[in-house]
Amino acid sequence: MPAEVRTVHVVAKTHLDLGFTDLAAEVADRYVDEHVPRAISVAAELRARRPQPGAPAPQLVWTTGSWILHHALHHGRPEQRAAVAEAVERGVLRWHAL
Repeated sequence: MPAEVRTVHVVAKTHLDLGFTDLAAEVADRYVDEHVPRAISVAAELRARRPQPGAPAPQLVWTTGSWILHHALHHGRPEQRAAVAEAVERGVLRWHAL
């Protein structure tokens, strides 16, 4: 039987506005080159921490728009695409319905 969920964090989501803060291509590249790899890295660091016996392991699950994950899976460098695919398989990266 799965462990009881004790804490759930709910974070509001806005839309991904690719052309507001910079050129759309620059923002998309920033997600692929910086934000997504950083989320994967933080999730790995949290998994590596040794919690006290009986304490829940800290974890990060980054839920983001499906378009940006699709973009990362199809337009990143081969090693980026592989890392994103693995993170999706492990549940580190997930998409939402917006």
